Amino acid sequence: NYNFQISKKLRYGENPHQNASLYGRFFEYYEQIHGKELSYCNILDITAATYLIREFEKPTVAILKHTNPCGVASGKNLIEAWECAYATDKQAPFGGIIVTNRNISTNLANKISQIFCEIVIAPGFTLAGERLLKKKKNLRLMQLNDNQNLEEIPEMRSVIGGILAQDQDRKLSNL
Repeated sequence: NYNFQISKKLRYGENPHQNASLYGRFFEYYEQIHGKELSYCNILDITAATYLIREFEKPTVAILKHTNPCGVASGKNLIEAWECAYATDKQAPFGGIIVTNRNISTNLANKISQIFCEIVIAPGFTLAGERLLKKKKNLRLMQLNDNQNLEEIPEMRSVIGGILAQDQDRKLSNL
């Protein structure tokens, strides 16, 4: 039984000629700390990136483009993870999304600032790292609020005339 309230009217949908709105509690889970307004596609990408990064316990960096992972790596720290994820496809981050499961340091912020990406998502940023990334006017910085239990959010998909909802699959396979 879901009763959603409109939370934000968006500039446009997937295409400029489409109207779009955001319903629900998205901004209870994220704080936008920099950058221009989020679009319909940005919100889809942020959601996909968040679901993906939560699958990893070690320091991990993922690069996504249009909800598809194009570089994912774990390492002993985020710099090592970045080097491996970025090496997968150095063109993919252009205009893409970068997500981490640890706070972004100044060193990682420096590496990210050397490329063009749309959004960077992390649980936090060092003060110097945040300042460095904020120099990019159009880069959106999203901080994932730690005080929310993301496991309790059902996965939802739109279908003709309604929505499908299910618990998240958080069980690891033994295959």
